[in-house]
Amino acid sequence: MEINKKLSSHIVDNSHYSAWIIDVREFLPYINHLKQCLSKQERKKYEEIKKVPQKELFCLRKGILRILLSELCDLDPSSLHYVYGLNGKPYIPEN
Repeated sequence: MEINKKLSSHIVDNSHYSAWIIDVREFLPYINHLKQCLSKQERKKYEEIKKVPQKELFCLRKGILRILLSELCDLDPSSLHYVYGLNGKPYIPEN
């Protein structure tokens, strides 16, 4: 997919960590694709946001994160499931 190649170009990698430095606004043309990557909960929250710029930013951030994590976990972005710990921090359960 074109969006995956574009995201791959933003990876900063060294032997101890990987980081992505991304200006999410670059991905505005892909917003419809990114919207399809959102979970049911994220889509519901997306629909509740009233102001268009905040709505788009939410979709861009969540969609891009799902694509990046799904590449690392070898999963479909929309099937990626987060679990929240006692302190409210999200993580991806092992399996």
